[in-house]
Amino acid sequence: MLGKDVYFRGLKIERAYHKGEMIIGGVPFVPFSPADIPNLKMWLDATQITANHGDKVSQWSDLSGNNNHAIQGSGSLQPTFKNTAFNGKPAVRFGEVAYNLLNTGNIALGERTYVVVMEAINPGRGSWHSVILQSAAPYYQIYGNTNGTRLNFYLDNTLSLLVNIHRKALIGITTTQGQTKFYIDGENVLTSTAGSNTVINSPFSIGGLAISSYGLNGNIAELLMYSGVLTDVDRQSIENYLMDKWGLT
Repeated sequence: MLGKDVYFRGLKIERAYHKGEMIIGGVPFVPFSPADIPNLKMWLDATQITANHGDKVSQWSDLSGNNNHAIQGSGSLQPTFKNTAFNGKPAVRFGEVAYNLLNTGNIALGERTYVVVMEAINPGRGSWHSVILQSAAPYYQIYGNTNGTRLNFYLDNTLSLLVNIHRKALIGITTTQGQTKFYIDGENVLTSTAGSNTVINSPFSIGGLAISSYGLNGNIAELLMYSGVLTDVDRQSIENYLMDKWGLT
C-alpha cells in the first residue's frame, strides 16, 4: 500500500511497503537523514528527547555520533521540554520564566554550517536572543535583538539582517574566509564578504551566554552543525527535510 512521502537527498518521493519494508522500484529504501551529509559535528533533535511535558532538560543528546551533548547541571539554568510547542511537535523552551542555557564540551571547528529550527518570543532575556555561541574569538555567534526584528551573526564584528525572528523559522548560516551567507526558510537572504575559517577548539553555549544573562526567550526544535560549507545540493536536502518535518512549508 502507499504511505506518506519521504525524502531522498531532499527530494520528496512516494513510498510503498511490502511486508513492512519500504520499497521503491523494487529496491529497499532508507529515508534521508542529516547524518547522510558528511562532517556532521552536532545534531540536536527535540523529537528524540524522552521526557514529559514540562520536564527540565539536563542533557540534550547529540545524534551525530560525536558525543557532543549539550548539558546543564544546574537546575535553575535548565531549559524545559515542551511536547507540542513547535507545530504540534516537541521543542526545548529557553527563557520561559528565567535565563537558561546548555553547554557542550570542546568542539574544534573553523569554516562551518549552522542550521537551526527555532522561534524567538518577545522579549529576549537581556539585550538579545542568543541562540548559539562558541566560547572563544571570533565566537561564531547567532543571536537576535530583543524585539526580534534583527538576526545577527558575530565574527568579532557583527553581520546583521533585518528579519522577523518572532516566528517559527529555519535559519541557516555558512561561513568561510571571505564569505558568510544567511538563509531563511531555504532562501539566501544575505551574502557578505566578511567571513572566517579560524579554527577554534572550545565549548559551545546554546540558548544563552555563559558569561552573562543574555539569552534566548523561545523554542529550539532542531539544531545541526557541520564542519565546512555545505554544497548547495546538501544544504537544500537538509532544508527540504527540516521544513517538511517541522511544518514550515
